[in-house]
Amino acid sequence: MNTETSRRKLAGILSTDMVGFSRLMNENETRTLRNLKECREIIKKSITSHYGRIFGTAGDSFLAEFGSTVDAVKAAIEFQTALDKRNLSKSAEDQVLFRVGINLGDVIVEGNNLFGEGVNIAARLEPLALHGGICISKNVFSEVRKHLTGTEFTPRGPITLKNISEPMEVFDLILNTSPAPKKIETPIVTPINAPPKVAPVNTSSEIQQPEYSKEMKHMMLYALKDPDVAFQLGYAFENGEGTTQNYTEAIRWYTMAANNGNSGAQFNLAMIFEEGRGTPVNLQKAFYWCTKAADQGEVAAQYNLGLFLAEGKGCHEDLIQSHMWFSLASMRGDKDALSNRNTLAKRLKPQELNESKKLALEWIAQHS
Repeated sequence: MNTETSRRKLAGILSTDMVGFSRLMNENETRTLRNLKECREIIKKSITSHYGRIFGTAGDSFLAEFGSTVDAVKAAIEFQTALDKRNLSKSAEDQVLFRVGINLGDVIVEGNNLFGEGVNIAARLEPLALHGGICISKNVFSEVRKHLTGTEFTPRGPITLKNISEPMEVFDLILNTSPAPKKIETPIVTPINAPPKVAPVNTSSEIQQPEYSKEMKHMMLYALKDPDVAFQLGYAFENGEGTTQNYTEAIRWYTMAANNGNSGAQFNLAMIFEEGRGTPVNLQKAFYWCTKAADQGEVAAQYNLGLFLAEGKGCHEDLIQSHMWFSLASMRGDKDALSNRNTLAKRLKPQELNESKKLALEWIAQHS
């Protein structure tokens, strides 16, 4: 690069990439590349329609420049929302998420390429973003908060970025979207202090035997090998969809799916054991399965785990951990978690808030 002939300018830089691209390529190259191509078109369309220009691509990643940070953030919101809607129509195997980092800074112009710290910071912010989320620098926040009314931001605090000399204030932009649901959606959890939803209970003296339709029998064969299908069976028996409601069967199939890593089944088991639906209340089991689901990124589980820890249900009370889980859930748009996090923050000392923030960042780094 000839720095003597290069010119400089101020630009909004957007960096984005697909979550888990290398792992997905290792599992199925053809499917991953097909999904990447489909998502790339969605991303390009949003960038172009908001007056942006892609100047760098490498594998699953994109770098784009904007004359306005407001346009950059609007483009990111648009394509993340579009990708979220796309996921709703896809099977679990074809659902993919992208992370976005946006910075406003000085860049060096060399032909069609851009270089410099302004670009580097955007690239460092992108891995910090939540899956399906947007992480922005303080420079961007200062500009867009005046123009994007109704948009919520969560401060991360000063963060040291690799090869950047000074710690930076960064923010998560809270999107009004939900994570892609399971093939059968998990129940919505009521906020803290709201009256619990009580599922109907079979009061007859004889327990009804489950009705196995031809379709159900077919599902059971697949459920033995596929945790997602086992989850569907658990949900069907729990809610009496297409069969007789039977909590024993629901727990059986949920447990099979949960032991094989299905986070939706883990969360639903936690709710069943917490409320004692068709089984004695067991808060220790509820806490165990809620922790498993929360650690996999289930937002509702993260919110409920915050409640468990705040109230000491099935565990020892831990307000620092509770604040951390509320923070993680609020970053994914859970407004109840945001309210509880802010309420809890008033009870914690500054050093305890710093410890919570540190734990949240460590969790994000481990799961990025």
